[in-house]
Amino acid sequence: MRREGANMVDVAHKEMMENVELKLKWQASFDVESLLKDEQGLIEMIRKSVILRYINMGTAQYLRDFRRSYDLKKSAELRKRVLQRQQKNQEKTDSIPFKEILTDRTQGKSFSHERLTRFVQKYSDPSVLSRAYLRVNLVALCEAYGVGFRRNATKKDLASSLVEAIKVTVHPIHHYC
Repeated sequence: MRREGANMVDVAHKEMMENVELKLKWQASFDVESLLKDEQGLIEMIRKSVILRYINMGTAQYLRDFRRSYDLKKSAELRKRVLQRQQKNQEKTDSIPFKEILTDRTQGKSFSHERLTRFVQKYSDPSVLSRAYLRVNLVALCEAYGVGFRRNATKKDLASSLVEAIKVTVHPIHHYC
């Protein structure tokens, strides 16, 4: 099939037209010997027309199947991207806004600590925390939880250290926030 490429339909048509066995079976369905030359020519034209229509029908069905398969593949990819986008949006909405942590008036910001703990338990992947907060906010939270870090640490490094600290911390946030 790869060898014929774009001429695949032409090659199939030519092979069917030249197929002696097929031609004999077609002629056997008619009493060809008793027919006139014009009628035999007409029967041959009908055979050629049937073969051409059969090839065209097969080609059209192949194209429909190919397009359907391609559309299904594309829609599956789109659905996957939409679900990923929805998950990221859900992560953002589930996260605790940093302003709310700052304005928390409970002693030791225990309310914010509980919400952060639930958030970290729900999304244990540190990359979720790094997507939810700015680097400045992550630095402030690391300082509040007493997590040591290098000044040139990436958001991912800060988030992974912070997740571990939030999981093991039983006391609320320090006064840094």
